[in-house]
Amino acid sequence: MNNYEEYYIWGAGLLGERVLYHFAKWINIVGFIDMDVNKQKFNYMNMPVVSFEQYIKIKRKNRNAKVIIAILVGYQEIQNKLESNGVYDYYNFIDCPQEYFSSNLNHIYETHVQKKIIAGEQYMIYGKSIYSVVVNKWVKNITGKYAVQSSDIQKCIAQENCTVLLTVHTEKEINSKQVIDLYNCTNEIAEYYNKRLEIFKDCNKGKRCFIVGLGPSLKESDLNVLHDNGEISISMNSIDKIFDKTKWRPDYYEAYDFRVENQVDIDRLDVKYKIIGDTLKTFSQNAHDDSVFINHVINDLSEKLEPSFSENFAQYCSAGATITYGCIQFAVYMGIKEIYLLGIDFSGYGNQGATYGHFYEEKAPDGICFYKQNLLAYQSAKKYADAHGIKIYNATRGGNLEVFERVDFDSLFK
Repeated sequence: MNNYEEYYIWGAGLLGERVLYHFAKWINIVGFIDMDVNKQKFNYMNMPVVSFEQYIKIKRKNRNAKVIIAILVGYQEIQNKLESNGVYDYYNFIDCPQEYFSSNLNHIYETHVQKKIIAGEQYMIYGKSIYSVVVNKWVKNITGKYAVQSSDIQKCIAQENCTVLLTVHTEKEINSKQVIDLYNCTNEIAEYYNKRLEIFKDCNKGKRCFIVGLGPSLKESDLNVLHDNGEISISMNSIDKIFDKTKWRPDYYEAYDFRVENQVDIDRLDVKYKIIGDTLKTFSQNAHDDSVFINHVINDLSEKLEPSFSENFAQYCSAGATITYGCIQFAVYMGIKEIYLLGIDFSGYGNQGATYGHFYEEKAPDGICFYKQNLLAYQSAKKYADAHGIKIYNATRGGNLEVFERVDFDSLFK
C-alpha cells in the first residue's frame, strides 16, 4: 500500500478549475472525479478524470488519496456516498473563504493572509478544511514547522503562548488577542477598495428606489410608470433586452455574473452609472469611460450560512448567488430607506417547477439552481434591513418570493 498524500477534485468543471488554480502549488492534486462518463473519456485541465469506482480502487491502494468536493449544489449527497464507502478524509471546497469562488482568479487574498503569519511565532489552526491544510503549508514555509490543527476552538484558545489562526467560518465572533482571523479578511485588503465608489455614499439618503429584476412578470408598462414618476431604479445583467419597448432606463446598472461580459455591450449601455464586479475578469481589467465603476465582489455560496452583508460597498459587495442581493447592498450604501423589488419572481430554474427565469425567451438553462443560496441571501437582507430601519417590500406581480412584505405596485402611485 502507498501512503503518499494526493488529492482528487470531485467535479470536472469551473469550480474544479478554481480549486486547481488556488491549491495546486501547495498540495499534490493528481486528477478529477466525475460521474459524467463522457468526461471520463478525456483529460480535464491536463489531468485524468476517473469514475467514483475507479477512485475507490485507488483509495484501497493509497489510504492518503483524499477528495476535495468542488460541487455547490448536492454536495451532501456526495459526502454521503463517500462515507458509505468508508471514505472520511474529504474536504468541501465550499468551506473555504468566499474569495476563492470568484471567477476573477488572483492571489491577492492568499498573499495578504501569508503576511499575517510571522516567523518565530507558535500557532494552532482552528478548522479542518482544505483551506486549513493549505494555511498549515504556509505556516510550515514561514515558521519552519507545522501547526497543530483542531476543530475545538476552546482547546485552541486554552493553549498558552500560542496564536490561533481561524481558517473556517465561526457562528459567533471570537474576541481574543491570541486569535487571528484568516477566514474573513476582505475588509482588510486595500487593493479591493475603490475610492471612486464613494460618490454614491448617501447620495440618495432617505429616498426610495426600485430594484428591477429580470423575472417573467416584468412588464414594460410598469417600467413606463417608473419613468413617468421619476423613480430611482437599479437594474442588472440583461435588462437591455427590454429597452426597445420602453422609455425607462435604470439610473444604476449592476453586473456580477462573468457570463454577462459576453452577452451585453456594457460600454454602450444607455445607463448613467454602471457598477461592474471584478468577477467580470476581462471587462474589469480594461479601460472604460467614467460611467463604469468596478467593485470587488465575493460569492457567498453556502447552502447553510447566510451571506455577509457589506456595509462598505466601496470595499466589497457580497453577491450571495443572486445579483439582487448586491443591488440591495448598493441601495443601502446610497442611503435608501425604502426598497421596492419589481420583477424579482424567485421562480427560475428548478424553483417551484418553473421552466424559465426571465422575461425574455431563452434556451433551457445550462446552469444550476441556487434556490437555497438565494433564499439565504434574501433572509440576510431582511435581517439587516430590520436592524437598521430600512424597509424592503416586494412589489413583484406574483412570483414565489415571500421573505419581504408584499405591496401592490399600482397602489404606490395613487
